[in-house]
Amino acid sequence: MIFDLLDELEKKIETAIDSITELQIRLDTVINQKNQALEENESLKTHNDQLVENYQQWQSRLSSLVGKMDQVDEALEVDLEQTANDNNQDNEHNEHNEHNEHNEHNEHNEHNEHNEHNEHNEHNEHNEHNKQHEHNY
Repeated sequence: MIFDLLDELEKKIETAIDSITELQIRLDTVINQKNQALEENESLKTHNDQLVENYQQWQSRLSSLVGKMDQVDEALEVDLEQTANDNNQDNEHNEHNEHNEHNEHNEHNEHNEHNEHNEHNEHNEHNEHNKQHEHNY
C-alpha cells in the first residue's frame, strides 16, 4: 500500500513537472512575443514620428506656397486695378482731347464763318461804294 501511494505520488509529481515545463515554455513564448511586439511598437512609433515630421514639413511648404500665390494674386489685382485706372485716365484724356478738338473745330468754323461774313460785308460795302461812285458820274 505504501508503494502504491508512492507510485501514485510519483505520477502526480511527474504530471506536475510536465505541466510546469509546458507552462514555462508557453511563458517563454509569450515573453518573446511581447518583446517582439514592443520592438515593433517602438519601430512603428519611430516611423510615425518620421511621418509626422514629413507631414509638418510638407504642410509648412504648402503654406509658404499658398502665401506666395496669395501675394501673386494680390500683385495681379493691384496691376489690374492700375491698368484699369490707367485706361480710365487714358479714356478721360482722350475724351478731353476730343472735346478740345471739337471746341477748336467749332471755334475754327465760327472764325471762318465770321471771316466769310466780314468778307461778305466788305464785298457788299465795296459794291455799294462802287455803285455810289458810278452814280456820282
